[in-house]
Amino acid sequence: MMLRKQPKKPRRSARLRCPAHLAWVRRTYLCVAGNKVNWWCEGQIQAAHWRLGAHAGTGQKPNDDRVLPLCERHHAEAHRIGEDTFAKRYNLDIPSILAELQRLSEPLRRLRMKMRKTA
Repeated sequence: MMLRKQPKKPRRSARLRCPAHLAWVRRTYLCVAGNKVNWWCEGQIQAAHWRLGAHAGTGQKPNDDRVLPLCERHHAEAHRIGEDTFAKRYNLDIPSILAELQRLSEPLRRLRMKMRKTA
């Protein structure tokens, strides 16, 4: 008797992905610009994924609805010093900024409506 392995089913990612929202965030204002401490920005605007505690583990990216518009310099600094320290240094209310970006994002709104219809 020959045993055969069952073919593996492709795993569907549980992470929310929305490339249109990421592109929209890259076109919005910078979170740190205009701040009194180290406010000057350098490089292109990037969509920086923000973990906010338990929303992603080590080596895992958070959902695409948890991104902030940061320049290359500040994005690298946030990774270097840690998210909490970065938010305190620049006096940023990250949950409020994320909520506002999620509220204003048309691509994210369309994706969520589409997900509700298919659920």
